[in-house]
Amino acid sequence: MAEVARGRGIGRRLLARCEREARRAGRHRLVLEVRADNRAARALYEQAGYRVFAIRRRGYYEDGADALRMSQDARPAAPAAPRGRAARRERGR
Repeated sequence: MAEVARGRGIGRRLLARCEREARRAGRHRLVLEVRADNRAARALYEQAGYRVFAIRRRGYYEDGADALRMSQDARPAAPAAPRGRAARRERGR
């Protein structure tokens, strides 16, 4: 992301759009790669639920930096179980 565009939520919106499109296309796992030394991008991805599953060491980038492979389970969360009044109604059926 260009320095002038940082901190404006553009990356977060772009990531959310990509995730929506992937889910719409039926994808169940999203994978990305990020420079290991890019703390801002890593924080964004971690906040969005991505976790590191592999490291590409030495020489992945031209300057020799490592890359982290991150993934997120893209399946929709299971609906929450009914609680309170709704749960009592369900049990009463």
